[in-house]
Amino acid sequence: MSRIFAIFFLFSTPVFAVGTSNDLSEHCPDPSVNTYCVGYIWGIVEAVDTLQLLDRMTPMICLESGVTNSQLAKVYGEWVKNNPSKLHYAASSNFLVAIANAFPCE
Repeated sequence: MSRIFAIFFLFSTPVFAVGTSNDLSEHCPDPSVNTYCVGYIWGIVEAVDTLQLLDRMTPMICLESGVTNSQLAKVYGEWVKNNPSKLHYAASSNFLVAIANAFPCE
């Protein structure tokens, strides 16, 4: 059993906690090219999309067909550059603000 754990540990992907946009920026200087960061963004988008579809949340993000996770990461990266005074807030909240501004629901 300990050998299996050791092998798993050696080949596992490093994990880091993301709390604030400062944390995310530290680990993802260019979030559009880091698979962890794109996955983090995809998770937020999927959660919000599901809540919107289930009418558990007022629609705030209306993505057009063809928008990619990498594109969303670039939108977030640009928002971070333009809003350095808000980087101490939760990364997920800042991401939602950035995406809602870029892809608002009419």
